[in-house]
Amino acid sequence: MASVRHPRRCASAPVQHATARRIGRRGARSPLLVCAMQRRRLGRSDLEVSRLCLGTMLMGEQHSYAESEALLSAAAEGGINFFDSAEMYPVPQRAETAGRSEEILGRWLSG
Repeated sequence: MASVRHPRRCASAPVQHATARRIGRRGARSPLLVCAMQRRRLGRSDLEVSRLCLGTMLMGEQHSYAESEALLSAAAEGGINFFDSAEMYPVPQRAETAGRSEEILGRWLSG
C-alpha cells in the first residue's frame, strides 16, 4: 500500500504484523495513521520533550510490570519521551505498593 501524505504531516501506512500482534490485532491489514510526535523545549534547557506525557499513576497497582512495560515501550516507539511519575503513585495509595510506579519506570529505562 502506498503512503498518502496528510496535510498535518501524517501518513497512512499498513500495520505491520508484529505491531498488530502487540496491540491484539493478529493479522490486521488495515491502515494505521502514523504522525510525527511534536516536541517542545523544556524550560530554558536544550532538552526537547514530546508534547504528550505518559502518566504512570496506574503502573504497579492496576497494571502489572509486563503491561506497564508494553505501555512504556509503545509510547517510546510513538515518540513520547516525557513520563510523569510521583511519590504518591500508584493510586490507590497503599504502603505495599508505594513507589512501585517509579520502580517500574526505572527498570524499564535501565532495560
